[in-house]
Amino acid sequence: DQVHWLRCHNESFRRLGGVPATNRVDNEKTAVCRGAGAWGTVTPAYAAYARSMRFHVDACGPRQPQAKGKTEIKVRLARRLGPKRGAYDALEELQAESDASLATWAKKSRCPITGRSVWDTWEEERAHLQPLPPVMPEPFDTVVQ
Repeated sequence: DQVHWLRCHNESFRRLGGVPATNRVDNEKTAVCRGAGAWGTVTPAYAAYARSMRFHVDACGPRQPQAKGKTEIKVRLARRLGPKRGAYDALEELQAESDASLATWAKKSRCPITGRSVWDTWEEERAHLQPLPPVMPEPFDTVVQ
């Protein structure tokens, strides 16, 4: 739902250490309420969030997985680099294992654009993120008057 969608964005931006200028999304209903891609209409809640975080929403064209290659490769990586064991005591444990696996992959893999490692390319890109706002917008689902 919208509350969890926006909370996930907040946590993602915190983990990234900043906010990108553009956020490419698929056409899920939490992002696009009508149409799809460049002709879609962004939901009012997501549009307000994007304005407050100062990023542009770039909705992918329908049935265009190649248009979001960085995201699609992460899905494949998550399946391949997934947990090595069955149960974890805490989400932080699983996150640490996933982070370590992804870092190992990123340091070995080459970026097709720069020719350097994905890790080094990301470190350079990270410097161009907008700083996080002093107060992140907190999503809510209950209004009391």
